[in-house]
Amino acid sequence: MKLLGIFLATSIISLPLHVLASESSCTKVVVTGEPGWAPYSYEKNGTLQGVGVELVELLFGELDIPVETQLPGNVDDVEHNLRRSRIDLIVSTYDNAKYKDFVYLVEPGYYDDAVSIVVSENRYMDFYSWYDLMGRIGLTSRNNQLGFEFTEFAKDYLHIKSEGTLGANFINLKEGIVDYLVGSQRFLEVGVGRYGKQGEFEFLPKLVSNEEVFFGFSLASDCKAYAPYLRARAKELRASNQLEEILKKHITALTESNTLAAGSPVTQLVNDPETNEIILPHDSPF
Repeated sequence: MKLLGIFLATSIISLPLHVLASESSCTKVVVTGEPGWAPYSYEKNGTLQGVGVELVELLFGELDIPVETQLPGNVDDVEHNLRRSRIDLIVSTYDNAKYKDFVYLVEPGYYDDAVSIVVSENRYMDFYSWYDLMGRIGLTSRNNQLGFEFTEFAKDYLHIKSEGTLGANFINLKEGIVDYLVGSQRFLEVGVGRYGKQGEFEFLPKLVSNEEVFFGFSLASDCKAYAPYLRARAKELRASNQLEEILKKHITALTESNTLAAGSPVTQLVNDPETNEIILPHDSPF
């Protein structure tokens, strides 16, 4: 602990003044994650799990600080609790503009991700720029982040529904109800592995955007004083390939079954006759 104290004393000066806090007052860290964003944060057996959760438990365990995980009801719950320091840390987020006024991102991110597009094998399309998506119907799962710039572009030019779960949305894609799925590449890899047969779905070679996955401390939390420690240790874990092994473990566990979860809907989806919006069922946390 003496070496840890020296490390914190020397590295904490890199934080902005409004972020500094007394690490001694952080006796427990309460964490949450974007709901349903496998493999980084997701619900399983009534608990929050994922790469981000495991990393936080590992790193704060090295500090002898207990971690309490909380399952958010929805994205609004995450924002509300971060603002009021009911949550100390969000374990997984892109650089999200909605958090900028009340969250301190631990930069750089602990993992490189990308926003990608998946299509059915028989509905391949040329994709060289975002404008190539105009006139097509896209779909992204609830709570899946798409990166700030692409999200703003999509609001003005694209038809992308943000509804449904991963399993339901792969049904939509397979049945030709939508032209493509868009989302976090690792998240979509889970879907391809879990819901698709060999060669049934494919990623378009061009990425929508490159993103990073971050830890984000509530600015109202005293535990943010440990941001330098998380930054340094995450960098070490990446260099040693340990982080990659944690990621592979979660993706493997999530894709063990290539069939839909019990009780998942299998009927073709329809359009609401009044709004012409796609009606999406809900099958699982993914």
